[in-house]
Amino acid sequence: MAGQLIQALSGLGMFLFGMLYMELALKEAAGRRFKSWVKNSTSSTIKALMTGTIATALLQSSSVVTLMTLSFVSASMISLHAGIAVIFGANVGTTVTSWIVATLGFKVKIQAFALPMIGAGGLLLIFASSHKKITTVAKVFIGFGLLFLGLEFMKSSIESLTSIIDLEKFSHYPLIAFIGIGFFLTAIIQSSSAATAIVLSTLYVHILNFEQAASMVIGTNIGTTVTAILGSIGGIPDKKRVAMAHFIFNFITAAAAFLLLPFLTQFLMSIEGLKNDLVTALALFHTIFNVLGVLLLLPFISLMAKYLNRLFIDVKPALTR
Repeated sequence: MAGQLIQALSGLGMFLFGMLYMELALKEAAGRRFKSWVKNSTSSTIKALMTGTIATALLQSSSVVTLMTLSFVSASMISLHAGIAVIFGANVGTTVTSWIVATLGFKVKIQAFALPMIGAGGLLLIFASSHKKITTVAKVFIGFGLLFLGLEFMKSSIESLTSIIDLEKFSHYPLIAFIGIGFFLTAIIQSSSAATAIVLSTLYVHILNFEQAASMVIGTNIGTTVTAILGSIGGIPDKKRVAMAHFIFNFITAAAAFLLLPFLTQFLMSIEGLKNDLVTALALFHTIFNVLGVLLLLPFISLMAKYLNRLFIDVKPALTR
């Protein structure tokens, strides 16, 4: 138990350091071409939304895309408005993992590419120290790798504890309790994708019924905001604004999904092929409620940005004589 706790705290430290290191490298790399590329891919709300969706679908981690967005906004490479749109997209992109788990039962091993990234970055730093561009790329590689590895350590150290938790004990609990279980599970594991995979597994072996599993998935959506909140600790106001936007979006989306749960369940169960394939039905539910959240909140991004600018004020040092 003590060993697992040390591993979890080490993972958290590695994760925060990786993020800080990546942010410093991004600020260093902020040449004109790179800046214009980032700005172009987030120049409009729809572009930013698509960037968030595609990046998350490719990286298989909404947490990493959210943390990258925190870094980009705090390095003044993209606006707060664009950052919020990227996060909205990341929430849609993360549902791709549910589909992969549901259809292929496939799970990405973070260590498989985190270690080569750190190794490649370290070698580049040593052998190409005279080339500024290469060393900057190497630093981004190391930061990324450490960030991934930190998440993996946190996940693996505490994931083993989830096998001890007997979910059958909770079968008589009200649905709102399952939102809480999903939230805490994701907050502890530090990965909504891993938590969703666990929920899909429990549904597959009939430990939970569809509505209970759906409620847990709603909880994982709120739980994934903990990663961004951790990433914004000690950061500048812009970082806190992005993390807060992530929380607001996920909380409102979760509330709407919970209110619509009986109707969505009825709708999904009325589709012939899904009645006997609850795992795919749950993946579809995950996608539907995140897309609904985007449609619901997309017109209010400017309003949200204004509110967050007032909530976290940028205190400039007072000029002295």
